[in-house]
Amino acid sequence: MGQKTNPIIFRLGYKDNLCNSQYLENKFFNINLFIFQDIDIKKFLFQIFKQNNLIITFIKILRSESTVSLIIYYYIKIQIKFLIFKILKIWKFVFKKFKFKQLKKNNYKRIWIIKLIKYKFYIKKFKILKKNLICKILNILKNFYNIFINIFVILHNINKNNFLILTKNQKKKINIFKLHLRKYNKVKFYKENFNILIIFCNKKFSIPMLSNFICYQLEILKKHKFFFNFLKRILFLFITLKFSNLKGIKIQIKGRLNNKPRSNKHIILIGKLKLQTKKIRICYNESIAYSLNGTLGLKIWTN
Repeated sequence: MGQKTNPIIFRLGYKDNLCNSQYLENKFFNINLFIFQDIDIKKFLFQIFKQNNLIITFIKILRSESTVSLIIYYYIKIQIKFLIFKILKIWKFVFKKFKFKQLKKNNYKRIWIIKLIKYKFYIKKFKILKKNLICKILNILKNFYNIFINIFVILHNINKNNFLILTKNQKKKINIFKLHLRKYNKVKFYKENFNILIIFCNKKFSIPMLSNFICYQLEILKKHKFFFNFLKRILFLFITLKFSNLKGIKIQIKGRLNNKPRSNKHIILIGKLKLQTKKIRICYNESIAYSLNGTLGLKIWTN
């Protein structure tokens, strides 16, 4: 019987510029130790960000003898983003249009004061969480490395408009796609999935963001057939876009799907995927979803 050859053999002469970690001004015998340290740091960062409802999409580590710099790209979920936006909107509305003297004359004085107290509490809570998160990361990294090493942490938020700017023609095409997906407008996962795929089509290092979202939906939903049909349709529309970098995607899900007694395998393949290549970069990610029926394995390949 013929066996499948490992595609890494064909990539020996290919140099990857988007490496996750770089080691500068260090000797050869320390490289194995640094790789082991990087794996532990990444596990730690993924756990902390997940506890605070943030998704890490990409981590890059740069080293030298005296400094270590961490570049982290993260994504905020829509539920938290909507809550922050609501807080800021009410905060501005109260302090700009209604002063405290005007509120005394107004009949809605009591309602606005209660709202202010609630949203002040939420703002303080978010500020404390942000400070605690940064302090935790820096304190643990200082203990992990030597005290004399300088540590720099650079955070990039993918949700910001500066990270992904679309032209007028691109926005028009996206609005046309929304008309094709009118059937799914009232579904809970529609908005978040739409925003994730806009970033995913432009930035290839955002695969963990998509895998975390799919795992979260597999854990919540009891029947998965409707969600898979939605994924097929929306991915097919986004691959046809001119400004998207995606040429092909393969999603494999294995486990007890749709509350069935036995485990099944479901594959979604859209576009083209080249398995044995020298120049084309194939991104891969895998994750596990913990549902009531047991664990579900998820694998994603993109080109």
